[in-house]
Amino acid sequence: MAVLRIHTVPGDEAFLRQIAKPVADFGAELKALAADMLETLPATGGIGLAAPQVGHSVRMVLIDISHTGDEEHPGPEPFFLVNPRILSGTGTAGLAEGCLSVPGIRVEIPRMGEIDVEAQDLDGKPRRFVATELMAIVIQHEMDHLDGRLIVDWAAKGCPMYREEDMPKDTPVLD
Repeated sequence: MAVLRIHTVPGDEAFLRQIAKPVADFGAELKALAADMLETLPATGGIGLAAPQVGHSVRMVLIDISHTGDEEHPGPEPFFLVNPRILSGTGTAGLAEGCLSVPGIRVEIPRMGEIDVEAQDLDGKPRRFVATELMAIVIQHEMDHLDGRLIVDWAAKGCPMYREEDMPKDTPVLD
C-alpha cells in the first residue's frame, strides 16, 4: 500500500477533466488501487476520494464519513462505490464544499438531500441504497470527479465561491 499523489489544478487539470472509464475488471489491480486510496484519504484529511484524483481514470470512489457518528451511533465504515449511478434524488442540501484537487477554495453547491444510489462493490457485486444528508453530498461531490467536473465549475455557474481564509464564519462547511 502507498499514499498516492493527489492531482490538483492547475497542473493536473487536463487529467482531472477526463470522463472516467467504467470498471470491468474487479481483480487484483482494482483492489490494490482501493488499498492505496484507503491509505491516502486519511493522510489528506478528506472525507471522500475519487480514483481520478489519484491518477486513475476509472469510475470508483471512496467515501469515509466514519468520524460523523458518536459512541452510541457510530458513523459508517469507509466504503467504495464502483461504477456508481444516481437513480433519483429529492430535496436539497448544501455546504461550502472544499476539494483536495482544488486546494484553498470553497464553493456553496446545491445538492440533492437524498439520493438513490446504484453501484458495485470491489468484488463486482451490485448494491443499491439511499444516501441522505452528508453522505449524499459527499457521494455527489465524488461522482462529479468521475465526469470531469470540479467545484470551480459550480462557481462558474454562479454558486458562491470563497478562498478558505475569506469564507464567512457562519457558512457551514464540508470537510
